[in-house]
Amino acid sequence: MTDNLQLDIFGNLVPVEEAKTGKQAETIKSRYRKMYGYDEAHRCEECEHLVTVAEEPVHYKCELIGLAASEATDIRLSDISCSRFQQKAQKEEEPYEGPF
Repeated sequence: MTDNLQLDIFGNLVPVEEAKTGKQAETIKSRYRKMYGYDEAHRCEECEHLVTVAEEPVHYKCELIGLAASEATDIRLSDISCSRFQQKAQKEEEPYEGPF
C-alpha cells in the first residue's frame, strides 16, 4: 500500500502524516513576547500602549506590536502584558459644574 504523499514547504514529497505538525502557527503577539518577555504583574488593559481601533466590533491593538488591519495583531484586555508595559497616566477628574 502506498502512503498518501504531499509536498512540504521545501517541495519534497512526504507522507501526509509527516506534513501535519499539529502545532498552531506562532502569532505576532507570541513572537513579540518571546523577544521582550512578560510582566506577570500587569495586564494589557492597564498599559499606555493599548489602542482601540474600531467601535463596532471593538478591536484592541498594541502600539508597540503594530496597528495593522489584521486579526493577527489584535490583543485581549486580559492578556498578560509584555515587559515594555507602561502604566496608563491617571486622568484627573473634572470638577462637577452641574446645577446641583
